Amino acid sequence: MSTPLFKRLLTRLRGPAKDSLTREFIHFHQRKWPTHPRTDKVVLVGLFSWRPSMCAYSYAVNHFARRNGAQIEAYSFSRRVDPVVEAIYRSFGASLTLRWSSTVHHEPLARELAAQAFGGLKSKDDIFRIGFGGVVLGDLIYDSYLRYFYEPTVRMEDARLLETIETTFRIAMACEEYFTCHRVKTLLPFDAPYIESGVVHRFAIRHGVPIYALEYQPFTLHSMDTEMRPGDPADRRNWPSKIPLYRLSPQVFDGLSCERQQHALQTARAALAERFSGQMAAKIQASYVAPTTAQMNTFGAPSEETLFPVNDRKRMLVLLHDFCDAPNIYRWALFPDFDEWTAFLFAHAAETDFDWYAKPHPNIHYDRRMNDANDRIIAQIKQRYPHIHFLCPSVSNRQILAEGIDAVFTVYGTCGHEFAYHGVPVINAGDNPHIEYNFNFNPCTHEEYKRLILGADRLQIDIDRRDIEKFYYTYHFHPYELSSGVSILPDVWMKLPNLPHLESSTEVFRYFMENDSPERDRRVADYIDAFMAAQAHAPLPFVPAQPQVHSPPICKL
Repeated sequence: MSTPLFKRLLTRLRGPAKDSLTREFIHFHQRKWPTHPRTDKVVLVGLFSWRPSMCAYSYAVNHFARRNGAQIEAYSFSRRVDPVVEAIYRSFGASLTLRWSSTVHHEPLARELAAQAFGGLKSKDDIFRIGFGGVVLGDLIYDSYLRYFYEPTVRMEDARLLETIETTFRIAMACEEYFTCHRVKTLLPFDAPYIESGVVHRFAIRHGVPIYALEYQPFTLHSMDTEMRPGDPADRRNWPSKIPLYRLSPQVFDGLSCERQQHALQTARAALAERFSGQMAAKIQASYVAPTTAQMNTFGAPSEETLFPVNDRKRMLVLLHDFCDAPNIYRWALFPDFDEWTAFLFAHAAETDFDWYAKPHPNIHYDRRMNDANDRIIAQIKQRYPHIHFLCPSVSNRQILAEGIDAVFTVYGTCGHEFAYHGVPVINAGDNPHIEYNFNFNPCTHEEYKRLILGADRLQIDIDRRDIEKFYYTYHFHPYELSSGVSILPDVWMKLPNLPHLESSTEVFRYFMENDSPERDRRVADYIDAFMAAQAHAPLPFVPAQPQVHSPPICKL
């Protein structure tokens, strides 16, 4: 009896079908990890379905639970949780306890508060002031709206904005209740820019919980920013960075011995040379492992066709971002989103006699709707600003540099160090990983930014390439000096063109299980112990949220 009806009945009884490798992976974890004692102490982990991440989390949460005498719990505020993913997490001890059903009894109050907040919105800045219990949540609401609804900017009258605010309040109330009732010793979150995980991250900060980002290739931990700065959240929007900045201030490099500094500079110089030749050092390539890897090719081989006409006009380049993806990922921004950034920049660009070029972000998403949204937004911008010349996203930055460019504009992109290394002035539009260094312009007001746009042909900045090499080392290499020596994926996969497909396949499970050993267990445990010791005895210096003495002077126009 193998009729479709029978198969549907089996699915209802047994749950969604699992392939043989997934079933073996679940049994592998059930055999491997001991049951932790019941206690109110918790290691909390986000339910993330990316297969390499699940492998890494299985190690991290169990070793943190052993260190803290804690049990393991997971969270997910998705309305529909994949039962297979939930079963995998449960197999290595992480029961899903903080979930959408945890918000149900908060719905009436959340609806009331959301209606009040929505009714009081007069401007986009007001969205950033939304919070609950003294915790700022508006930046998460703003970015989640863009990401979930594929919009370039928030539409103030949109009922979906009200829906997002209500959902945020429901999650916030559930999180406050959870963190009040549990002694959470460690949080391992995911996707912190958006409400489903970002609200958890924010309330963990409120309750003093250490928060660590986990990288799987190689297995590496990073401390997350947990500083909540006072002040109006809509006035430069002071919130924690949603990704680990690795404490990139120059003091980190200055704290190295002279011998290590020389080695670090040589390492960075060689890696930068590889980058600009269209290649990427293996360690840096590993850190870019993700469903989107197109950014690796931005310095690829030049085209045979020239990009720019031969004339004496000054050329300015705008490197666009993914319009729907986390404009407020860092600690402050001049503009609430990339759409308003381009509107301001392109409108003032029209007041100049320069040639302006824009290159769309080369990201490639599995989410076709996100690609379609960006294509739609770019088409609208082209119609709105006909004086801007648009380049193909695949155009090589190496060719742009070879043909010549006079200044580059970005919000927080990697061009901040890449183009600056070639002597090109780069103007950011908010907090960014380079902000503690002098090799970029970091305007703090719209007025300063406008002056930089209008005077982009005569920007004077003294760029010390050693500073860029220092930054590059602390960003790409320093976090890995304390190494676990454990990689979740085979090294040979890193250079394969079908890497994203391999990462998303259950072949990850096969490799992970086949390479299980007491030696790997020991390496991970020793690494976590060493990492925590380093955090306790050698805390890294705090990076200011806004540029101060390290910003280069604005040119006098």
